[in-house]
Order: sequence, then structure tokens, then C-alpha cells
Amino acid sequence: EYGFGGKIWITEVGYPTGGWYPTAVSEKKFPAYVMKTFTLLAVRGARAILWYELFDSETRSKSNSEDYFGLVRSRSDYTSKGANAFALCAKYLSGSSCYASQPRREKVGGALKSFYFNRNTDQTDETGHTLILWNESAFAQKLRITMNGGGHLSHDPVSGAAVAIPAETVIKVGTMPVFITWRGGSADGAARISAP
Repeated sequence: EYGFGGKIWITEVGYPTGGWYPTAVSEKKFPAYVMKTFTLLAVRGARAILWYELFDSETRSKSNSEDYFGLVRSRSDYTSKGANAFALCAKYLSGSSCYASQPRREKVGGALKSFYFNRNTDQTDETGHTLILWNESAFAQKLRITMNGGGHLSHDPVSGAAVAIPAETVIKVGTMPVFITWRGGSADGAARISAP
């Protein structure tokens, strides 16, 4: 109605890791909340996502949740609470498109959430693929993932570290998202998920 179609900006989103707010989450679960929130907003068309906020307060009161919204503990303690999860999403989801028909799923439960993003990378004219998975049930699920292309990496949302994985692999998917990237290959039939 006002001409803002396709221009959704999320200007303040976050979860405290302390204090009395009912939305408080533990630091251990915080990276999962960051990644799931970023992913779900990107799927729904958000063009910009601004996290509230980068740093926790230097002097935190145990009861004040406003002191605990940072992706990083403080300006003097650069321990990542959720910064690595946010950085992965910002790097790999920005400028990409989400495809609802991908990945192809075969005999996997309804509690599994899977999101496939694709973009052409500027430097190499290759297609960049990102697959994000998590399980909403209390139990982890083993899955076989088959991907095309090459350079398959599994990224840890907590530390940001990446490890090479084969194009066909079996992984365990729980409530902490699994974040996989690769390059090359076509977007059509880029990945398949099935029971092992």
C-alpha cells in the first residue's frame, strides 16, 4: 500500500542471555537462536537484519536483561556468544535466494527443517550453495546428505570453524543448526536428504 514491497528491513531483533526477561536463552543455545532467526527472516524476504546488539554491557546487572543482548560478551571480552553464527549467515545468505523445492527430501520426519540458498558468486561466476538444517524434536536424527559441486564445508555455528566433508555424507541433526556450504554444480537438484 505504501510502496515498500520487497524492502523489508528488520531493525531490531535479539535475545538476552541473562536477566529477567522471559525471552532469555542460555549462552549455549544462543548461536542456534541467532542462526534460526536469521534464516527464517531471510526466507521471508528480509533485505537487512540488524541485531540488537553487538556487545553486552561492560558492567552487567544479573537482573537486567538489557545488559545481555550482545552477540559478543563485551568490548573487553571478545568471546562470541552468537557472533560466529551471525557472521556465517551474513556471509553466505546475503544476496542469495531461498528455494522452497530444494533440497529434495526422502523419508525424513516432519520435525526436520531444511533451507537451501543459492547465489552466483562474484569472484568465480560459480554458484554458491548453502544448506541449513535443524531438528525441532527433542531427538537428533541421522540423515544422508548428497550434494553436487565441490568444496563441501560444514561450519560450526558456535566457533565458526569449517571442516571439509564429502559430497555424500551422513550427519546427525539436532536442535543446533547444521550449516553446509559448497560451490559449483547447478541449483537444480543441488542436494538430496534421505534416511541413511
